[in-house]
Amino acid sequence: MQPTMPTSEKDQAVLDFLKLWKLQKPVYLEYEDVGEGYGPDFCHVSAKDIALKRGGLRVHGWALWKYSQDGADVIIGDFHSVWQNPDGVLVDVTPPKVGKKVLFVRDPSLAIRRVGPIQQLHSNRTNVPLAPRLWNGQPTNEEFFGVPDDHPPLMEYCEKLGLPDTSML
Repeated sequence: MQPTMPTSEKDQAVLDFLKLWKLQKPVYLEYEDVGEGYGPDFCHVSAKDIALKRGGLRVHGWALWKYSQDGADVIIGDFHSVWQNPDGVLVDVTPPKVGKKVLFVRDPSLAIRRVGPIQQLHSNRTNVPLAPRLWNGQPTNEEFFGVPDDHPPLMEYCEKLGLPDTSML
């Protein structure tokens, strides 16, 4: 099933997501090609890279996607990072996997952590109180999933950008 972007930040399923996770003020962000060759994966690395190169900050939050089946709407929040440029404007430098923009909600409680050589990223979240977290499309109780420092696609992407290591922290 292909996700769609919610058509309104006032969509009831979006409001349910925001209430469940105590978040507010989602914004639509259109992808902006900043000339760095960023790909659709590794948004955390891309946002970190552009902030290092041009100033500003990396901001963590959720890219909200809507899945509809049999009359039920489920919002899935993908852990996502965007760039806040030096003027304070949020810019999504990572091409979305679907469409040209995302509905993004900032979440200041999020952080990437490390346990040994494993970087811990937040599992997806939903608007479903009985299944609030997902991993690979399945409900989970786990807050995090791990990406090893030596994960080949991560290593290749960081090398392409000229980053000295694979840290997403």
